[in-house]
Amino acid sequence: MNIKAVPFLALTILAQPTAAHHGFRMDYDASTTYWLEGTIVEGYYGLPHAEFDLRLNAGAMPEAGDTDEKAADLIGRLERSPRDLRPVVEVEFPQQEQFYALGDVLKPGDAVAVIVMRGCDSPNPLRAQWIKLPDGSTLRAKGTVQAEVQVCERASGRD
Repeated sequence: MNIKAVPFLALTILAQPTAAHHGFRMDYDASTTYWLEGTIVEGYYGLPHAEFDLRLNAGAMPEAGDTDEKAADLIGRLERSPRDLRPVVEVEFPQQEQFYALGDVLKPGDAVAVIVMRGCDSPNPLRAQWIKLPDGSTLRAKGTVQAEVQVCERASGRD
């Protein structure tokens, strides 16, 4: 190999779009958000992203005072949880430090509410954008932290 080509090859490789830690790109449907309430079954709050299993209170929707100004732009697109969800779902969080710290706050049995976007492709992961913690405080994802589309393609396997 020509030694002069090494820097060029390195820059070419580094300049390629990456597909995050999953090895593929996941688009999330930003046209609809879902309100999920339930009880934490178990959680993991480390890299690559924090996540917990949530036992759902089926059909729950927010009541007056359940949300705050951090969720205002998400509320207008809000729907009940999709019918095809299992009684216990995995909710993942964006790769942000504030969500890794939830391991010091959340425990199995804690009741929480989250507003999520759903991934377009199977298994249609649920990505939290906002969470109401057991003490009533809230956290919101900072900025656009995933690839967002305005409607998923029908071939994705979603309802």
